[in-house]
Amino acid sequence: MPIDYEVDEVKNVVYATGRGAVADEDFLDYVRRFLADARIRPGYRELVDLTAATKGAISSGLFDLIAELDRQQPKQQHGSRTAIVVPDNESFHLASQYGLKAQAPVIVFSNASVARTWLGI
Repeated sequence: MPIDYEVDEVKNVVYATGRGAVADEDFLDYVRRFLADARIRPGYRELVDLTAATKGAISSGLFDLIAELDRQQPKQQHGSRTAIVVPDNESFHLASQYGLKAQAPVIVFSNASVARTWLGI
């Protein structure tokens, strides 16, 4: 899968990694798996590392679809925050579009160490 993740249940942290060409379907699949995962509790911190990913077919409506899926799980979103690490300016712009529509705070970074610091991990 282009986007895999691990859950640290003790720290309530999700570590996601994107590799290769990542398209709309890949992001939607990840979000659906994420939201259905009982190990992820409210107040989670999520680090999404997309530095090894390349842009696939990303539509302008993707972020609306993800935001709608997030809205269906308001309790899980409460107190949560996400850091997205991207490899370039185009990816930064795309990820920032999601951040504008997300239900919980999302910050886009170009440096994983800074993202980890912001998340407190």
